[in-house]
Amino acid sequence: EEEQATAPCGCAAAMRRLLLLAAAHVVLALRPGTPPLAPTALHRTAVPALRRPSLPGPRPASPLPMSSSSTEPDADVDTEELTDEERAEAEARRAAWERAELRNLEKLRKQAFLLEVLLEDFPGNRDLTNKLQVIKDSYPLYRLEKDLEDALYFRLTNAARHIALQRLELLRRLPYPSNTVCRLVALRKTGDALTIYRPNGDKVKRFKPRLPVSGDMQAVQFQHPTFSPDGKHLAAVELLVENSRILAVCMVVWSRTPSGSYERVFESAVPSTPFFVRFTPDGQSLCFLVNSKNGRVQIWRVDFMKYVGNKEDPEFVRLMEGSPTFFTYTTSNPGNYTLVAHNVDERGVFVLKKQGWEKIAETQAPMQWRSPQCHSAGGGDNVMFVEQGWLVSKSLVKWKGNVTKRLLPVKGQVYITVAPDGCKAAVLQQELDQGYYSFTVIDGESSLDPANPADADTYEVATEKLVIACFFSPDSQKLLCLTMQSTKGDLQMARNAMRLGQNVDCQWLLLDLNTREVRELDQFRPSQYYMRTFLPFFDSFAMTMTPWAPDSASFVYMTADGLKHTHLSPGNGLGKQWIMPDVEIASWSWC
Repeated sequence: EEEQATAPCGCAAAMRRLLLLAAAHVVLALRPGTPPLAPTALHRTAVPALRRPSLPGPRPASPLPMSSSSTEPDADVDTEELTDEERAEAEARRAAWERAELRNLEKLRKQAFLLEVLLEDFPGNRDLTNKLQVIKDSYPLYRLEKDLEDALYFRLTNAARHIALQRLELLRRLPYPSNTVCRLVALRKTGDALTIYRPNGDKVKRFKPRLPVSGDMQAVQFQHPTFSPDGKHLAAVELLVENSRILAVCMVVWSRTPSGSYERVFESAVPSTPFFVRFTPDGQSLCFLVNSKNGRVQIWRVDFMKYVGNKEDPEFVRLMEGSPTFFTYTTSNPGNYTLVAHNVDERGVFVLKKQGWEKIAETQAPMQWRSPQCHSAGGGDNVMFVEQGWLVSKSLVKWKGNVTKRLLPVKGQVYITVAPDGCKAAVLQQELDQGYYSFTVIDGESSLDPANPADADTYEVATEKLVIACFFSPDSQKLLCLTMQSTKGDLQMARNAMRLGQNVDCQWLLLDLNTREVRELDQFRPSQYYMRTFLPFFDSFAMTMTPWAPDSASFVYMTADGLKHTHLSPGNGLGKQWIMPDVEIASWSWC
């Protein structure tokens, strides 16, 4: 209350901006059908999540706020007076202009990212600080977040809602958070230490398990480290084992400190051993899978932030059980997400709503595919899955009519991944009995948008090598493909090698999603643990761990000799090339 009583700034520029926000608040309040946000006591620096228990409903009604000095083409033209051909040409000009603007914004964010990392090495450097401030003043996401902060502080609820939707639309099209973390977490081969590194390979902090050990036959280890989407938290599973028998299981969460280090803030015994541990989009909870005593797979959730700083026993909630079960989250609004699950037992895709799970689709062939993939192409939430021999994209929002669009006929085992911008997808198909193999990219927002009637724009990746996993870069401009030194005719042999974790020769390929050109990168032999445990489920684990650095300029991968960090353009980007010989698993932060 006392903090709210103090005006944030008395300068004329701030007051002019406040008047504009107030005017927007009045205009939006007078607009029919614009529901105000519920009044809330907000602190000056708080930006609360606009969260409801149901699926996100409102469609972003505002154009993207661009920062370039270039003028939007045909901005003053009345499209109603144009012919169909002229209107199509005008739409094409605007789409090209918007793509160019997004590329300019992308360059600005990457420049800010580099400056923020450099400021860790040179804190207080005036030149770096001034350059960063110039970018922040021109980058629309920073401006929107400042405007949202002011609108909430002055209780301009309709203006705040309008700005929040603009911010979400910008993040949907250009998925770069405004904060920079840029940390790498690495798990030692023995599992008894987790280490966080900076981009240049310097160690930030090392964590040791805390479960008590009694006897020479007992050991403690970590498993499944994962960052929260905003990089503020790191979670891992802590185990006490004896002769391969698990004696105790603990879930641990560390939080980032102002100095850039991490401190343990949450630990609790877990009913069973978790895997596929994943933070919720708002970073407040953890969901994970466990194997039950009857051999089935269950989805559990714990709202760990409720228990940070108090001694209450955390409540772990079981959400679903199947054999097996996979889950993901909707993506259009981190503060208003829900779960989407594929339950193979029930042969269906389910959405978690306020009243419980709702079945939205039937799936016929068991285990033809695993993880549903959510995206927000066209605005609102959508989900991709396999239905009746087709890869489909289904809308989860009423204003799109909950429509379903067929994208691509599929067969065999199907693996699906979606780019962070929701405008591209990669589909890997393998049919061992028939020796069928296909690796396809679906390109364009109109292709994935269920409400867009246009046919999906698809193409086969131009390589004769056998792709066994793929990972989109954070900027959605590149696709990192792991291939075996085998031809497509050696599909059965390649799958057996993965299942057994054999030492096989592999190579990274890099697909430029703008030019569709393929570039050959490093050749190596993956570690047996990585081949056997993670690669067969890469489409699921790609949602919990990422090989890509947040600036999309480098990546890490696991070899038989340890971890290797590789730059796409040596001499550019952040840090240096390095190898860590005693690492089993590693992942970059998401931002």
